[in-house]
Amino acid sequence: MNKKQWMGLILILILGIFLRFWNLGETPKGFFCDEASLGYDAYSILFTGKDQFGKTLPILFRSFVDFKPPIYTFFLIPIYKILGMSVWSTRFLSAMAGIVTIWFGFWIVKNLSKNIRLALITALLLAISPWQIMVSRTSYETNLALAFLMIMIWSFYKFKENNKWLILTAIMAGLSFLTYHSERVITPLVLLILFIKNWKEIFNKKNTKVLIVSFLLGLVLILPTVKLMTTPGFMSRLNSLSIFSDGVKKPWGFNENLTGWKNIVFNNRLILQTREFGSLYVSYFSPRYLFGLGDPGPRSSYPDLAPFLFWQLPFLVGGWCWLFKKTDKKENDLKFLVILMILVSLIPASITRDPFSSIRALPLVWPLIILISIGIENFWKQFKFTPIILFGLIVWSLGRLYLPIFKFNDYFRGYAWEEGVEKITEKIKNQTLPIVVDNSRGEIYSQILFFTKADPKKYQEENFEVDEKNYYVDMNRNKIKQIDNISVRPIVWNEDIYKDQILVGDALSINQEQIDEHCLTVLFEIKDSEGKIIFRGIKTHSQDKRKFDIENKIGKLKNKCVVTEP
Repeated sequence: MNKKQWMGLILILILGIFLRFWNLGETPKGFFCDEASLGYDAYSILFTGKDQFGKTLPILFRSFVDFKPPIYTFFLIPIYKILGMSVWSTRFLSAMAGIVTIWFGFWIVKNLSKNIRLALITALLLAISPWQIMVSRTSYETNLALAFLMIMIWSFYKFKENNKWLILTAIMAGLSFLTYHSERVITPLVLLILFIKNWKEIFNKKNTKVLIVSFLLGLVLILPTVKLMTTPGFMSRLNSLSIFSDGVKKPWGFNENLTGWKNIVFNNRLILQTREFGSLYVSYFSPRYLFGLGDPGPRSSYPDLAPFLFWQLPFLVGGWCWLFKKTDKKENDLKFLVILMILVSLIPASITRDPFSSIRALPLVWPLIILISIGIENFWKQFKFTPIILFGLIVWSLGRLYLPIFKFNDYFRGYAWEEGVEKITEKIKNQTLPIVVDNSRGEIYSQILFFTKADPKKYQEENFEVDEKNYYVDMNRNKIKQIDNISVRPIVWNEDIYKDQILVGDALSINQEQIDEHCLTVLFEIKDSEGKIIFRGIKTHSQDKRKFDIENKIGKLKNKCVVTEP
């Protein structure tokens, strides 16, 4: 590579860093409970060696209704040791994974195609990809898993230069497997097929020692998790989402009115589930989703912004044409890898109930961007003014990205990120009265643990849920959490109003009618970007409430309770 090419790559990385790190601690606005749970577990292990439930170095992390893979949490520990625990430092790991994806995406394409310009275009499109930016700006384990997968693929092809790269391949494969659910399927399949395709070069006498070491290292990494594969903890995610799980829903097309032989033939679960899998699988190739609707989830997409920019559609068509037409043999390795990644990446996403999941199908973003890049490269070969057009499109794209990512998402979707919880902790942290935080509609306790930086040892002692022996087996939960003087539980109105304490809840759980009726004083109100109240903090006045009840019983009816206590 010459100096201009290196400079181009550096500028692309700077652009990628800016789009992923700028205002990272504030945008998305809010901090979702899953992010907070990952972070507090890392914080707890840092100081006690145990997670929030008292388990020493878990293989899978107990969460709300399922178990989380361990790698993101373990990688946060040294980050917290250096930077402290914050929203920014928790998201830092995913943002860095996004930069790693750009870097290794460039080198894989360069090494396989021997075309530096194509590799630079691929890196540039990854840098400005709405899909890739979205997962990089929050604590999504899938983004870290993709980074490990990219390093695995890069190091695999490097083994032809030095067989010791197979050791790194095995380590990265193990880490990818342990980082996110989808990669438990994607990573082994990709690695297996790459080994089969290159078996003559891999399985020879000179590689014997390296292969044994690589195999043992990979096995050591994944064996503890594999041993748990039959436990309720490991299966919890699959059982709650898989279309093949009886507990999820009836397959598409199931007709409850059919009986007899018609029921046997037309309601055959295997046929219906296979058809549903196929429908979900092909939906990821739909331009309507890729360039229009995108993921319907408010936390897995941006308002008015599809996974790919619409100007990339004709270039993607050009890339598909390249994929299916006969080309130079030197392009065969890249073509094989693109086809492999496209076919394998969609399997985990297609066995879940969602029609288009940008989180579970994240590895698809890379091969599709390669196809778009190839379309641009082939257009460049035909039209020498392509750089001017491409520059204009990139500038326009940056403007197109700005509002949905840095403005609209915060304004319209702060609710999805559970904005306001950090402000709650600021309001109540110096209160001496008992506090009840309503959790009727969410898992707010994890954010309270995170933002108050609650003492992990004390929290573990006061909130026993399950012993270590049954950690991966017992799925029962303790839904009441005690964090110092804060009780996180549903508000019980016929009891809590007769105790002097502070009640905190959303606008639905604490409304003006309840305030007037139960002698409550509003301490604070937290509003969203539109000025709507999202949380209230109120103080009870037990003596005034009892007095109000007595007066109503003897016929002195009042519309509003008068507060006399300070």
